[in-house]
Amino acid sequence: MRHALVLCLCLLVPACDDSSSGDDTGDDTGDDTGDDAGDDTTEPDAPEAQFDAPPVAPGLVVNEVAAAGDPADWLEVVNTGAASIDLSLYKFSDKDDDLTLAHTFPAITLAPGERHVEEVTDEDDGFKLGSDEEVWIFVAATDVMVDGTDWEEKASPAGGSWARIPDGTGAFQTVTTDTRGVSND
Repeated sequence: MRHALVLCLCLLVPACDDSSSGDDTGDDTGDDTGDDAGDDTTEPDAPEAQFDAPPVAPGLVVNEVAAAGDPADWLEVVNTGAASIDLSLYKFSDKDDDLTLAHTFPAITLAPGERHVEEVTDEDDGFKLGSDEEVWIFVAATDVMVDGTDWEEKASPAGGSWARIPDGTGAFQTVTTDTRGVSND
């Protein structure tokens, strides 16, 4: 079970190192001499995050976005995992590289399969969702990105939305009638 948890966490956190798994036999097959002097400590640029396909590990996902919502824009998140999720431990933003306006979700517990619709307004969140926009979910305490999506102009039309098909697991696509608060199927 511990190895599965470490593997799951490594899939969620790209810089994860499995050296704490308890399997260190002391057999180092690399040519590391233990002398780190002079090593280049700069990390390579992280690839741009794209979560339009299902996330690697089940959990909290962006499921649907209405960028031309009436009366307000909104995003729907769903718990695709097997355990309850404390939504207040997460925040969302319309930028993947600047969290100064990120907004924390309310104190709600989502049971497996449950969803939450969050209205997004300038007054409450400091930003709205636009017609060529993005929205990302982060762990509030660490700013680790969990899920998100980026859509093109008119991909989330008035009365419609940008939604995962099938619900909770599929790739995003434009739907002509939004399914706010219910399954996208």
